[in-house]
This record gives sequence, structure tokens and C-alpha cells, in this order.
Amino acid sequence: MGKFKTIVGFLKNLFAFSYLKISLLLIFGFLNSLLQGVSIVMIIPLIEGYHSGNFGSNFIGDFLIEIGLDNSLKGILILYASILIGYAFFKASYTYLSQMVIATFSNQYSINALKSVINAKWGFYLKYSPSKLTNLFNQEARSVRMLSFQSFRLIQTSLLVFVQLGLAFLISPSLTTITLGVLVVLYFLLQFFFKRGFKIGDKRVKINEQIQRILSETFQGIKFIKLHNLERKSYLEYGKGINGQFSNELKKAKLDGISELLYITVGALVVVIIIYIGLSNQMISIGSLLVLLVLLSRSINQFQSLTKILSAIFNQLPSYYEFTEILKGTKSSKSRDDVLESVATINKIELKNIRFSYGENTVLHDFNLTFEKGNSYLFYGRSGRGKTTALDIISGLLKSQHGAILVDGSPLSKSHTNTFSYVLQDTFLFEGTILENITLDKSYSEEIVNDVVQKVELEKLISDVPEGLNYIIKEGGKGLSGGEKQR
Repeated sequence: MGKFKTIVGFLKNLFAFSYLKISLLLIFGFLNSLLQGVSIVMIIPLIEGYHSGNFGSNFIGDFLIEIGLDNSLKGILILYASILIGYAFFKASYTYLSQMVIATFSNQYSINALKSVINAKWGFYLKYSPSKLTNLFNQEARSVRMLSFQSFRLIQTSLLVFVQLGLAFLISPSLTTITLGVLVVLYFLLQFFFKRGFKIGDKRVKINEQIQRILSETFQGIKFIKLHNLERKSYLEYGKGINGQFSNELKKAKLDGISELLYITVGALVVVIIIYIGLSNQMISIGSLLVLLVLLSRSINQFQSLTKILSAIFNQLPSYYEFTEILKGTKSSKSRDDVLESVATINKIELKNIRFSYGENTVLHDFNLTFEKGNSYLFYGRSGRGKTTALDIISGLLKSQHGAILVDGSPLSKSHTNTFSYVLQDTFLFEGTILENITLDKSYSEEIVNDVVQKVELEKLISDVPEGLNYIIKEGGKGLSGGEKQR
């Protein structure tokens, strides 16, 4: 039931994204499938009608006479060529439009997902590790794109099966019904493969997370790894993850192989049975039987493709499920505003009876503290006693579970928290210019920037590089000392 809800949820999101374009896709897909099927059925009058001159001996012939087509090879070939051109046009239109919808939907989905994650409150990041979130957008976002692609393939293939079986039914209802019954039974037998595909996909997500975690730890902590001779540990863990990924993919390949073997065997048996029944009972003409076999063989092949697509969808579903589950934790409002508001000068900040716990671990209990303008404070204590937590509460990253924060006697507001920040122990720098890392994407006058540079003693660093404030800092602030990063 959970998997069904996930599929329904995905399709609702997909259709809500562009109802008009997807409706147009369905029309193009149906016309494409219909013209492809009709082009096959028209082989009957080409085989039987030309030599006998009697195009009315079958339902296609009756239709040709109704539309006033003359009984000539030239006339029927013109119609046949027109149908093939129409089929090619609608197929090309479907391919282009589906790719456009897939790209725009999956791109917008990933952008909106990242927007939700970035705007989530700080408690969200205490729950999910950076490597898990990085993997989500590096690996699983591609799976969501593939899920979109497979969904459109499912639509097109379903239409093909529907149209081809419908045309086959017009030629021989009884033989088509036999084939349809076999396919329905086969579909229920293949439910096992769908469930296994979902489990394999779920394991793929976990293995990808593990590999991403190992790579993140390795390259972020490469100095620590080399100082403590941990290189072997890193590449052995990575090898374990890669081997697990290979083993998982091998299981999927085995599943696909067994499924294909089953389909080819059943398809061959169906064709043999239809030929035997059709010829032994003289139910239809040779020309009609040949076309029927083409239609049913293509239907069986398309049905096989349909189950492969469904298997791929079930394999990709865990990625979308992972996205939706994680995004549920971002539904709360943004913790801070994007716009920097000007506020009056702050003279005093008071923390009154603040309490905060991480689960059962209470780090602040009836905590009281006052900061006054113009004074310097040494904030110290043993690790885990709540120093950083208190700063996170003042800056608005966390919300106290009890007590109050007063700014000049008034309750803490968003306009206040938007002006509070502090220098982290592990300083983070964007890849960009020194100026961009000082202003943090805000607009300030040259006078204010120069004043800040002077106060934090960055003049020497800026004067040592020819680009000055436009000097580009590499990822993570490589090439700068710890003190330079913090300043």
C-alpha cells in the first residue's frame, strides 16, 4: 500500500506540474500508437486485395471502399505512406514533448526540493547528515528524473498495447482473447519481480548514501587521515561500498534475465498456439493470420517492455520515496528571512530561564545570562554543556523550549535574529571573491566594507594579492590560514 501511495503521489505531482502538456502527450501517444497499428493492419489488403481486386473481403477493405479509395495499388500505397508519415510525425512530437516535460519537471522538482531543504529550520539538519543530503541531490535526484522518463515510457507502451490488441481483436476476437488471458496471468506471476525490484532499489539508495558518506569523510578529513595513517581504512571502506553496489546491480540483472526468459518462452508458446488454432480450424485467411501474428507478437513484446518499465519504476521509487520522506521534515516555515532589515541599536540581550534538550539530553536548564553593549564576555564550560546551543537560540537557529529572550526588554523577533551571527569554530568560506565572502550576497557601500576590513585586520591579506578584494578564494578557503579564514 505504501508503494501504491508513492506511485500515486508521484503521478499527481507530475500531472499537476503541466496538465496541458501531459494531456497533449497522451493525445500524441494515442495517435502515434493508432497509426502504427493501422499501418500493420493495412498489410492485409496489400496482400489479399491487390491480386484479387476485392478490397471488401475484410474490414479494412470495407473501410477503404467507404472512404472512396479506388481499387488500385497506387491508391492504397498513397494512403499507406500517409499513415506512416503521420505515425512518424506524432512519434517525433511525442519524443520531443516528453523529453521537454521530463527535463523541466525533474529540474524544477530538484530546485524546489533544495529550496525547501535550505529553508528548513536548524532542527532538520540535526536529524540528517550532510553526506545523506548530498547523496540525495547528487544520486537520487537522477533517479527521480529516470522515474519521470519511465513514467512516460509506461504511458506510450500502454497505449501501444491497447491499440494493437484492439486491432487484433477486430481481426480475431477469440484468438486475441486467448492471448490477453495469458498476458494477464503472466502479469500477476511477475508481481514477485516488482517487489524484488523495489527492495533492490531501496538497497541501492542505502549503498549510495554509504559511498557518499565515505567520500565526504575522506576528502573533508584528508589531513586528519594522513596524519593518523588511515588511508587503508578509507579505501577499504570505499571498496566495500562499491562491491556492495556491484552485487546489488547483479541481483537486478539476474531478475531482469529471469523475467526476459519467462516472457520469451510464454511469447513463443502463444504464437505456436495461435498458428495451430488458426490454421487447423481455418478461422481466418492466411493474410489475416500473418497480420494477427505480427500484432500479437508486437503486443507480447510491448507487454514485456511494459513489465520491464514497471520493474524499473519500482526500482526507482525508493529514491522518490526518500525525497518525499526527507522533504516532510522541511514543511515548517523558514527560520530566517532573506531580507536584511535595519534595526535600532541593541544595548542589552537577556536570556531568562532558558531550557533546551536534544531528546532526553538536557543541555540548558533554567539558564540565565545578560549581554550588555560595550562589554566583552568569555563564554566557557565543558564540552556538551550548551555553549553553542545558547548561541544558536540567540541567532534564531533553534527555538528555546522554555523561557524567554529579551532584546532591550522586548521579546526576540525575526528582525533581531536576522542581525545576529557568530564565527564558527570550523570556518566556512564560499568559493568566490574575498568581497563576496565578507558581504555574503548583501549590498554594502565601499566605505562600510573598508571599515570592516580594517576592524578585522584583513588589510595585509588584501594588499598581498594583486586582485585585492576581488581575489578568488578556493573551495573551503584553501591557501588561507585558520585565522585568516575566521577574520
